[in-house]
Amino acid sequence: MEYINEKEFELSGILNWHNLGYTGKNVKIANMETCNINAWYLKKQVKDPFDNRREGLENSHGNQTLNVIHQVAPDAEFYTLPRGGSYSTSKATGNLIEKSLPYMIKEGIHLVNASLGGTDNKILNNEILKVQKDGTVFICSAGNSGDKGTSPYARSGVWISVGAVSLTNQNEVKLATYSSIDEHVDFVQFGGLYVNDIKNKDRVMYCTGTSFSSPLLLGMLALVQQFFLEKTNKTLNQEQIYRFIIDNSIDLGEKGKDDMFGHGLFILPNPEDIIIKDYVNVSDNNIGDDIMDFKDVDKNRWSAKNIDLVSDLGLMNGYPDGTFKPAQPVTREEIATVLANLVNNFNVKQK
Repeated sequence: MEYINEKEFELSGILNWHNLGYTGKNVKIANMETCNINAWYLKKQVKDPFDNRREGLENSHGNQTLNVIHQVAPDAEFYTLPRGGSYSTSKATGNLIEKSLPYMIKEGIHLVNASLGGTDNKILNNEILKVQKDGTVFICSAGNSGDKGTSPYARSGVWISVGAVSLTNQNEVKLATYSSIDEHVDFVQFGGLYVNDIKNKDRVMYCTGTSFSSPLLLGMLALVQQFFLEKTNKTLNQEQIYRFIIDNSIDLGEKGKDDMFGHGLFILPNPEDIIIKDYVNVSDNNIGDDIMDFKDVDKNRWSAKNIDLVSDLGLMNGYPDGTFKPAQPVTREEIATVLANLVNNFNVKQK
């Protein structure tokens, strides 16, 4: 695979994850912008349930942000969803709250990107929180206003806010001069990136802004979600993914969180170094008490908590039809798979 942002992808750990087979498979991503869904580089992978598309060969902002996500997670499932709305202290209406948010729950969207300013509205924020409870993670750009502060979405507290850094010719990571700074910045990622030209397959364009750092980080999270989906049969929710990013971010400013870099620059760890139990059920720190995932295992079954535990830890994943078949005899190859998962997930020392 050829990369037009090879240096940034290598530093971020993306190339390593791609080489290991993590490309966003079975992860659903919504980009909250219009785009030409027939752009050559999107390979007809974009679903448009509400006719949110735009025609023509212009290099629109929506096409450019989705292009960045697609570069990182080329095998994900993509959606373009509308974001319009009218908001007041007593009422919230429009496409985002009436169409897109319910659709995210219905379709099981895993990750949402908004490279836009948006709005900070209490009613809208509460509706987004409801979607998050269903497992959807919301990522937004911090804004390009420097010390004037972050965008409304970033200030709302219900989106993970991403500022921008740039890579100098000397391979130093510096805060981008345009990147909004204040206490609402959560993390930073590279914001100066190349995107493909919709008109010419042989041409690339350089784009800057937190509009591109947000989709880069979201694309990286798609690889993480694929990892957890394959290991545990579920993806991480917003609280869990936030902790994962913190644990794998590099401080670029003050130790801990600061107004310029947030918690720092997110770098994908080596998959074999991830301790799954550190992130499964982070919200209640009680592995085994989640709602049962397998349709043939009732929560009152005597073995339900044990089945949920081994599923959460990535030791046993059930069957593609959503069943666990708790009474079915185990084969030698299934035992071998469980033992291999134990070795891989918990760093059991191998001779």
